[in-house]
Amino acid sequence: MTTYPIVALGEGVVLDPDWIADVTAAANDHQTRITSLETGTVAQLAYTTNGTMATSTVIGTEVAMSAWTGGASPTFVFKAGWVHELILHGAAADAGTAGSAGQVAVRIRKGLNTTSGQQLGYTTISTVGASKVISTTSIRYVKNATAADISTQLGLTVDRQQGGNALIYGDANIPLMVSMRPIGLISQLTNFAAIAVSIV
Repeated sequence: MTTYPIVALGEGVVLDPDWIADVTAAANDHQTRITSLETGTVAQLAYTTNGTMATSTVIGTEVAMSAWTGGASPTFVFKAGWVHELILHGAAADAGTAGSAGQVAVRIRKGLNTTSGQQLGYTTISTVGASKVISTTSIRYVKNATAADISTQLGLTVDRQQGGNALIYGDANIPLMVSMRPIGLISQLTNFAAIAVSIV
């Protein structure tokens, strides 16, 4: 830590108390903002490497992953007044004819083992049949515009849209995971906030 010398005032020199108060307030505000940034940007991660986690056998039918088996499932904290970055990484496949075009939809939902929890993220993955695993990474943004932090687990669902039975999958090479980190205040990240889902 750097120690700065105290500069003695000249004889008869008096500091303005209002100026001292302003400098003190500015220094405290600066430290508060630094502390907020240091503690507010810690990322959280749910993951599994346990293989097939959910399978949708009927086109248009969404099926929830029951648990982050063999991995971790923290309670995610969405900070009041902040925008958060959600990253989905993992793999999907369909059991249709080899080389045939398929499509799998994957959703991030508020809550675990649910198809009715609020949808916080959505992506589609093009597949090629024969249960060939296709990996993907997608990013979504979520804002908490309420006055209080929102704490929840997050879950994934799979929806067969085209091709054979659809599944979501993760292993040691392609972990199935959702990570979240606060990236800044809604009032400051207006473009991010404009496309973010409002968590409730």
